[in-house]
Amino acid sequence: MQWFLNLPDWLYGILSIPFAVLIGVGGLLVTRKWISRLHATASHNEIVSYYLSTVAIFYGIMLGLIAVSVWESHDAAGTAIAAEVGSLATLYRDVSGYPEPERSTFQADLREYTRYEIDVGWAEHRKGIISGSGIKRLWLFQGKLQTFEPRTKGQEMLHLETLRAFDDLVRQRSLMLDTVTSHMARPLWVFVILGAVLSFVVSWFFQLKSFAMHVWMTVFFAALLGMEIDLLVIMSHPYRGSLGLTPEGFQIVYDMLMR
Repeated sequence: MQWFLNLPDWLYGILSIPFAVLIGVGGLLVTRKWISRLHATASHNEIVSYYLSTVAIFYGIMLGLIAVSVWESHDAAGTAIAAEVGSLATLYRDVSGYPEPERSTFQADLREYTRYEIDVGWAEHRKGIISGSGIKRLWLFQGKLQTFEPRTKGQEMLHLETLRAFDDLVRQRSLMLDTVTSHMARPLWVFVILGAVLSFVVSWFFQLKSFAMHVWMTVFFAALLGMEIDLLVIMSHPYRGSLGLTPEGFQIVYDMLMR
């Protein structure tokens, strides 16, 4: 699935919308004669309309709820990134109060960690990969931080505050990494696909005097479903695509505090 998830957004649209139209119109053409025989003695369009409305309402409500859930997951990922960036900025500010040579050492370690996230880590996040290289850099920083021995009361208070800030950074990073592999659950995808197919099937049972009108109605209906599925695919992976989250927050911290 990785090659499919790494496709550009416009290609998702080219694949999903025509594919949905192909299914809708293809099924209509295949079932046309059989449906005509069902309507031979009497028109059943009223019953079909009732069932299509029921299916459309139920499917539309569920699809809307799924879309809201996907958007909230995408937004939660952005919040987790902002929280980690804020914790990183606080920690860098705290270590800037240490005496030399510890101050330069701590600052260099945090700069290296930030550059790693921007240059290497984010490319891995876009692929859904969680590498241990980032957290290893934090453990190395922790080892150096814990060896520091405060020599004054002020340094002792600063050291305690820095340790708390480091713990907060590790916690926020763990929450952020949880969002890297987040995606829409498979049962929800099954519902989305089967619901779309069921909607198509019910729409095929209409018998219109103008078959061309039926075809065009099916095309518009299929295109709408294709766009909705395309949007779900794009939004369900918060680090991929044109709507994917970026390391802009890390870059801002690096430019404003660490250079």
